[in-house]
Amino acid sequence: MESHLDHVHKALVRERGKNNIMRDYSRNPDGLSAILTPEVVRNIVSEAGVQAHEIPKIVTTVCEQMLLIFAILIDIHKPQAIHIFMEEGIVDAKIPLELTAIPSISIDQRAFYDAQWTFTPYRLKRGVHRHIRSEYPLPIADEERLPHMDGSFGMISRVRLSPELDEVSPSHQKVSK
Repeated sequence: MESHLDHVHKALVRERGKNNIMRDYSRNPDGLSAILTPEVVRNIVSEAGVQAHEIPKIVTTVCEQMLLIFAILIDIHKPQAIHIFMEEGIVDAKIPLELTAIPSISIDQRAFYDAQWTFTPYRLKRGVHRHIRSEYPLPIADEERLPHMDGSFGMISRVRLSPELDEVSPSHQKVSK
């Protein structure tokens, strides 16, 4: 019989997309609450051997402030480490974490660091200029090279963004009156 952890891990993997360079990213990071319901969180932490008296507090905290962190821990098969993040006061609002900010007790820091980017795809927004860290998977669903437009300083491509994370295309612009 499949464990709760394996079942939820598969559900999280099904929600992923691949960008134009085949990097995984979560197509709907805001939709984690549909997968990680309080009952599911309870089952996973219980199955992971968390003390029964700690479970209600963990379930509440995860569902209110730590869905991303819990999803990352599920992805690296270490959901029992959630209590360490709780003790350290590390919540979703602090994601993405620098490698040195990731607790090293009970988990592989590099595994967590690498997995967090799957759950934090970059949302491109019109009118915002930023330096984008190379770790962020961009939500590029399709790319078409336009060699006839290349210049001496770069190559030009036309891209289509993943619709779930597209805040740039004209259909997302507000019409002002």
